[in-house]
Amino acid sequence: METRFLVGSAVSGGSLRELLESAAKACGAGRIVFGVESVAMDFPLPCPSGVGVRLAPPELEALRRQCGAPVYFSEALCAKYFTCRRNGRAHFILFDDEETLRCKQELARSLGIREILRLYPGML
Repeated sequence: METRFLVGSAVSGGSLRELLESAAKACGAGRIVFGVESVAMDFPLPCPSGVGVRLAPPELEALRRQCGAPVYFSEALCAKYFTCRRNGRAHFILFDDEETLRCKQELARSLGIREILRLYPGML
């Protein structure tokens, strides 16, 4: 059996395309399993560690309603985001929905990555 390499879809910086291209170059696109996980993360700014706090779906929806901020799409991350202020501090909220998950899967397929797993939050 040939070894496979699991590459996760949740990125908070850089470019998902670059991550997948790098993995495909290093391991071969046919050996990559792309783990697509729907995530929502709250990054207080500044966030030097690049690690945010996971948000459950109800928390994300409550923040969206509370902030009322416009939602944008990051082509580099294949994810949606908005910014808001809470407790006097700026926050960057990054999240997935069905549209971004499809975008991530299409990107992987366009790079020759055929094995895709849809994961539950927190599995990867």
